[in-house]
Amino acid sequence: MRFSNRTIYDKDRLIRFTNFVVLKKKIFWVIMIVCTVLVSIAFALSLALNSYDPIVLLCFVLVILLDMTYVFCSLILPRFTINKAVALNADIVFEFQDDIFKISATSKNGTESSELNYSALIKVMESNRDIYLFISRAQAYILDKSGFTVGSSDEFLNFLQEKNISFKR
Repeated sequence: MRFSNRTIYDKDRLIRFTNFVVLKKKIFWVIMIVCTVLVSIAFALSLALNSYDPIVLLCFVLVILLDMTYVFCSLILPRFTINKAVALNADIVFEFQDDIFKISATSKNGTESSELNYSALIKVMESNRDIYLFISRAQAYILDKSGFTVGSSDEFLNFLQEKNISFKR
């Protein structure tokens, strides 16, 4: 075993992951802000020129509603639904070997274990406290940086880079 990590998926960790995924979509946020600003300028100009245009008003209202809905669903709603998350308070043990890694999870629903090749990882990202091993665009295994019992987080990240896994800091 080259590396071993134990991570507990508590509320803070799961919410941090959700925020991390949402806030990393920089291009989406830029497009959303640009669209909102353009529609707001058109609405403000129509008000300033006293030329009421129902299409501009409708676009303004729809863009603002869309923005508020996205922010609510991606940043606020998870805080209300986190208590129903299947992974909440799961105790996860990761064992990383040269060719595979093993995952053993213990939660209120029972115990599960799996074995994966590193090819299952599409990218690795790092935050201040955690390392995210993405298996899809929005799903990842979360490793607590301070949870390494064998090896360290820096050695582990170097190990993954040697495996040619896409890595973003």
